[in-house]
Amino acid sequence: GHLLIEGVAFAASLDISAPFPVVLRGVSVRLSKASPWAILMRPESGGLYVLWSDVGGSEDMVRNPQPIDTALDLRGAPAAVFNSRFSRALDGLHISGGQTRVEQNLIDELLTFPGSHNDGIQLLGRPSDVTIHKNRIVNRHPQTSCINLLGIRLKVSRNYLAGGGWTLYGGARNNGHGGDARGPVTVSDNIFARDVFAKSGHFGPVAYWDKSGAPGWVWRDNHFSDGVAISP
Repeated sequence: GHLLIEGVAFAASLDISAPFPVVLRGVSVRLSKASPWAILMRPESGGLYVLWSDVGGSEDMVRNPQPIDTALDLRGAPAAVFNSRFSRALDGLHISGGQTRVEQNLIDELLTFPGSHNDGIQLLGRPSDVTIHKNRIVNRHPQTSCINLLGIRLKVSRNYLAGGGWTLYGGARNNGHGGDARGPVTVSDNIFARDVFAKSGHFGPVAYWDKSGAPGWVWRDNHFSDGVAISP
């Protein structure tokens, strides 16, 4: 069995720890006050599915000096996020669990404040088995990324990515913090757009990609929006 929550508008954050799957379909979660998250999935939960939903801050948050840290914080497994919008938070998604698929979503209008490190999607805690496919992610700030990759068995394919300091952090050497890249990681058929910065990211399209020839690290057919191929 599972719990279906459909067509409901929430003005307060959701904290999900049910031991059975929870499905949010056609749900709005738009906060007007500061919060660590709009939706939190705890590690002990039985699964979360966010479908055709709208998540993040209200229009009031644009002028609020106390932000929402993350629109959707996934700390458990499994999870699926499909055809939804995440906006008006410092970060779109945090993923620290596993068995997660993020597909056909819009992540944009990230907010920033002094000291912010903005990411469209940030993989935390070395998650495993994560697929990020056919999303549009726009970070209009020069800090930090559209996607920050740290984990095992990660696939990033056919996304439209624009902005951030570096548009994609590849995970090698723990993104500059030392140690080995975990991998394997496949990044393929993505468009690195120049909508925000001429180099896609403020500094460039990709940083900390593992170029050591480690098995399973695949960079294939990624290019700028004008067709120029990108080599990491």
